[in-house]
Amino acid sequence: VEPSEGRIFIDGEFLGEELRPCWRAAVSYVPQDAPLFNDTIRANLLLGARDVQEQEIWRCLGLTGADKIV
Repeated sequence: VEPSEGRIFIDGEFLGEELRPCWRAAVSYVPQDAPLFNDTIRANLLLGARDVQEQEIWRCLGLTGADKIV
């Protein structure tokens, strides 16, 4: 988003039109309160990727430490 006032600098370099796509590709927003839908944990995990194998689901659960409670 273009600021209405001032300019954005990162490490002293102006974040202009040519650098913005690089930053948009490298930065993401992750909310602290992730909503869960009224469905199974599996269905919630598969919301963004339907063709994931069962072992990949468990690997992801393990990476987050959630495998111990699922």
